[in-house]
Amino acid sequence: MSDFVRSGDRIICIFPAQAHWALLWGQLNVNVLRWLYCDGLPGHVDMAATELAAWISDELSLGWALDPGHLFQQSDDHACGTVALLHVGP
Repeated sequence: MSDFVRSGDRIICIFPAQAHWALLWGQLNVNVLRWLYCDGLPGHVDMAATELAAWISDELSLGWALDPGHLFQQSDDHACGTVALLHVGP
């Protein structure tokens, strides 16, 4: 937990699931990690995003909430990693 606190109270995690990459961005807000789930194919790996957010939050003994934040749509079958990185920038 001390390493997390030194991180500025945020977690940025690009993760693989079902041969696809997506982004979870967690920000601590009064003992609750507010997760933003960003994916170029909205809904494609919702379950994996939810499970990962829950696992990380539980490991840190924090409550959590998950919100969609799909800013960029993926138009190419092989651009998911690039789209995940684009979601980090805005």
